[in-house]
Amino acid sequence: MTTSPGRHRLLLCVIVWLAFCLRVYHLDFQSLWRDEVDVLRFALRPAHEAVALLRQPGENGPLFYLLLRPWLDAAGQTEFALRFPSAWAGVVTVALLYALVRRMVGPLPALLAALFAATAPFLTWYSQDAKMYALITALIVLILWLTTKTMSRGGFIRWAALYVLTSASLSRSQFCSVTG
Repeated sequence: MTTSPGRHRLLLCVIVWLAFCLRVYHLDFQSLWRDEVDVLRFALRPAHEAVALLRQPGENGPLFYLLLRPWLDAAGQTEFALRFPSAWAGVVTVALLYALVRRMVGPLPALLAALFAATAPFLTWYSQDAKMYALITALIVLILWLTTKTMSRGGFIRWAALYVLTSASLSRSQFCSVTG
């Protein structure tokens, strides 16, 4: 069974829209829980303190805090605003997973993988949490996609991008905790 490229794109748009709707539905339904308050507190630190987190073992997701700060300055500090970057990262993960699976095995399995990711309860849950998990998931899928592209096409820019993305997704603190 094959589908036309236009129909295929339409199905992908519907799946991505579904992922978006599932992730933003009741995004501010519950008040912030303790870890999310900590995220807000860390994200609102002065920039030099946030950058210092990159060197401290045991700190989770300093990249997330650095990206969250300008967003909170623009969008405010509501529950919805604090959780929205994770929701957005979850939606991006669905689209990136589609691109990865399409590159590896084709368009129909890619649509199925995107649908599973769009509706997966844990991916939806983490996309509604003001923590770094959805961002890390999106970065890892992007790294896998870029790895397949770099392995087939090479090029300095792709290798450099792969290095930067991999380094950004694994903060020094996470590396230190793995290596002792």
